[in-house]
Amino acid sequence: DGDFLSLSNYSSICSGICFLFKMTNINLPLSFCSQMLTLLKRMTCTIVSKKVEAGESLEEGKEAMSFACYELLCKNFYEGKKNEYIFAHLFLTLEWNLMARSDNIVNMSLGGIEFGDDSLLMFMKRTKTDQEGKNGKTGFHIFSNPFKPHLDVFLSLCTYLLCHPGILSNNNSRLFPAKNQYNRCAQLLARVINENKEEFARLGVTKETIGTHSAQKGAATLASSSCTIAPSMANIC
Repeated sequence: DGDFLSLSNYSSICSGICFLFKMTNINLPLSFCSQMLTLLKRMTCTIVSKKVEAGESLEEGKEAMSFACYELLCKNFYEGKKNEYIFAHLFLTLEWNLMARSDNIVNMSLGGIEFGDDSLLMFMKRTKTDQEGKNGKTGFHIFSNPFKPHLDVFLSLCTYLLCHPGILSNNNSRLFPAKNQYNRCAQLLARVINENKEEFARLGVTKETIGTHSAQKGAATLASSSCTIAPSMANIC
């Protein structure tokens, strides 16, 4: 339509070109690297200028989910009468508490869940930044929240397993075994926001601005900037 692609799309194209050279065992010429970086930088400036002139947002992708939005979504799923909300509630609370990408939650296996003292230990065998699974034995801790049951992952997980006991029959089965679970969660998020427009509008949230990746962005933002003694970036990463 004559518009530019997103900046992340152009970065992906550059990465693809570099990977093509690597797969064909041809060294990437230094002059070519320099020209490509210069081109990408100039395109970035052009795209930003066009957006500023048009009054468009410079934000790409879905917005980070605020804690208020996360809590309101959880409350709607927790109090909702539809069976599929049990799935959505667990998916969202895991994504938030683990600061994980949606595909990590989709591919999580039952064997990757353990109990350690008073916490849940979740093991993500392979992540975007760990394609070889070197950190697959590192457990991520999740603690209970008995004061706010709609935010309690323990309660959400137990409810989900009670409703789907067949999952427990195979330790290697995925926690969410059905297909297209990513799209399913995205659709349920949009539906709840749409059905409660006024409540979410007061938070500045619409179904177009929030998606499944918003939870990861929001959780990391909250951890890094919600108080004056936030954890270090190394811990958050």
